[in-house]
Amino acid sequence: MQKLGHALGSEITLTVVMKDEGKAKEYLEIIWVMIVVFENRFSRFLVDSELSQFNANAGIETKVSPAFRKLLLVAQEYSMNTNGLYNPFILPSLNRAGYIGSWPNTGDYNPHLNYSIKHVHEIDKLNIKKF
Repeated sequence: MQKLGHALGSEITLTVVMKDEGKAKEYLEIIWVMIVVFENRFSRFLVDSELSQFNANAGIETKVSPAFRKLLLVAQEYSMNTNGLYNPFILPSLNRAGYIGSWPNTGDYNPHLNYSIKHVHEIDKLNIKKF
């Protein structure tokens, strides 16, 4: 059983292989909803997402949800494991280099999502507190 769609800036093909096609279809729908919820919450291309609000507040102490805190902690771990090569906070530099829209619709530019005037933050210096 397959489901095709667009999410997370990509064309997605979800495949579930099960003897029970009814269950496979049910699982595909559950997974698809999980992807949509994740995208709505954490997409950098949606002005109201938690990630966009976090980016807009760069440099300011910002309260984040427990789920977003977990993502930040994993990102810090990846940064440490790669000796700083991994840094998801390079968006200001990408914006300054001209990356302002998502492929393939690079013309879908939202000026509220341009962080080119912000500075790149080193993720290992991010202070992730529990509130």
